[in-house]
Amino acid sequence: MRKLGGFILAFILLAIIHAGPARAAPFKVNSGKTLEILAIKPGQTEAGPALVLHYVPQVPLTDLRGLRREADELWEHFAQNADAANVSRAVVRATDPKSRDNAVDFVYVKRGGIWHTLEKELKNGKLTERFIRDAHDHQQWIHKHRNYAAIVLYVGDDWTVTYTYPPEMGIGRQTFDRKMMLVLLEKTRRKIKERQTKIDITDIRISADGQSATVSTRLSGETEINGQIMSMSGQGQDFVVVRDGTVISIRSVITIEKFSVAIEQ
Repeated sequence: MRKLGGFILAFILLAIIHAGPARAAPFKVNSGKTLEILAIKPGQTEAGPALVLHYVPQVPLTDLRGLRREADELWEHFAQNADAANVSRAVVRATDPKSRDNAVDFVYVKRGGIWHTLEKELKNGKLTERFIRDAHDHQQWIHKHRNYAAIVLYVGDDWTVTYTYPPEMGIGRQTFDRKMMLVLLEKTRRKIKERQTKIDITDIRISADGQSATVSTRLSGETEINGQIMSMSGQGQDFVVVRDGTVISIRSVITIEKFSVAIEQ
């Protein structure tokens, strides 16, 4: 994972030493977009003190979906610096360069050593079908860009994923916990070249109190790993819950119905 590292820490020192704002600096994120970082300094949120990254967005402040993508892309690199600053809250703040008072905050909280994101669009603190569909689209986007630091924002510390493979593969069923999946993702980070995959929602069932939901999906497509093209299709279920303003998956089940491997020529 590429990180802002010394660049971020230098910004923090500048913010502490100088009363004025730090000079804007460009930073290229994983999608290829370059964002202007204005300052990184200690700040205050409604929930308490936090380390705040101020940047200039490339989408309007009214485009919350676009801003969330930018925030999570920056978080991919900012997370380690928030850890180094020993804070339990961090903020990525999209700031209008013409009016610093006009800004949108994305708040990240650390609980039990794990970062999660506070959701801005929960309706009265409850899940809705629209929220789930928007969240699904966002998570597909960050998977596409292999933004693993952002992916794990949306899974609980107790999360597991279970894969069931076709009988002819002789693998049966495998279950991974959060830590095991992170290790696997990191090992394959540079080996995977995603080609064309689709995960479409087929059904959403929300509990009566709006605090949990079961999301059924249909998956298909192919992925290239080390020159091998793996084609698959199947179905999945994701079980999500609302916890203290965050929405996280606690269990995923994926059934692979068809699977084949070809060598890239």
